[in-house]
Amino acid sequence: MKPFRIQANLPFPGKVRALRSGRDSSDDMGMSRLEATQKRLTQALESLEKAAKLAGQRGKAASAAEARAAALGGEREQLLARIAQLEEELAALSSLTQEVEGRLDGAIGEIRAALAR
Repeated sequence: MKPFRIQANLPFPGKVRALRSGRDSSDDMGMSRLEATQKRLTQALESLEKAAKLAGQRGKAASAAEARAAALGGEREQLLARIAQLEEELAALSSLTQEVEGRLDGAIGEIRAALAR
């Protein structure tokens, strides 16, 4: 049998006093222990659910980070290929520039020689 509880004017607000009949007080003790155990079990289950949610969120965040890292790795490879292509173009343009420079120097020399005559 559950005790009937009333709020009394106690010196400590919020404290509840239970009225109990004299019949079978050991059952009341067993029920209060059972209720306390049930409360602890409920709290433990709530803590476990929170931990499972956090683990799930961390797992999702980790897989999102892995996907982002894979995407960045692919982008990195594309950029490295583009850099290699630009370096080849630079080398080709450098040799072309040297060839044009040599021809211009030769042409300027010929013009000076013609003007000196």
